[in-house]
Amino acid sequence: MFRHRVFAATLSFSAVAACTNALDDPALRVEAEPVALTEPTDIRLKGLEPGQIVTLTATRRSDWNDGLIRSTSRFAADDGGVVSTMEDAPVDAAWEGVDAYGPFWSMRATEETSPRDTSRIVDIAADLDGDGAADLNDIITLRTGEDEVTETVVDPDFPGAFILRPDGHDGERLPLIVYLGGSEGGDGVLV
Repeated sequence: MFRHRVFAATLSFSAVAACTNALDDPALRVEAEPVALTEPTDIRLKGLEPGQIVTLTATRRSDWNDGLIRSTSRFAADDGGVVSTMEDAPVDAAWEGVDAYGPFWSMRATEETSPRDTSRIVDIAADLDGDGAADLNDIITLRTGEDEVTETVVDPDFPGAFILRPDGHDGERLPLIVYLGGSEGGDGVLV
């Protein structure tokens, strides 16, 4: 009777392993949708061979014309066959170390034009075999600055000096961006 239990357990384990292998086909997934560029998001590939080199490309329409901007980075899959832009440093990219924002801030202009009429769509492509063609694709929609902000004037005698703080973050330490105007004239600041 003991042998039957061991055999049954082995069959169950084999069936689970077979199902797991069937589910482990390479896949590309973005952790959040839509994405605000002020919040890190994880671009994750799974089902890869450990150590497999993958080229990740992020492309979108430029904000200032109908040209394309693009970043390219290469990652090595970990021992579990996973690549995560929030956990892994690239083996080749415009940045060093782990940087979930890297695929976005490192985009550069290309000679190509975009048929798309919005810059809010980012095409993510993964080349798994190094042939230059996308094997997996996903799309990220960038969220616009829809959050409510409170504007506080720093000094009434110093036009254009104000602080914009997201509502609901009173007393919380937040990153700071300083925008210094110049050639645009007037006291308005474009954000």
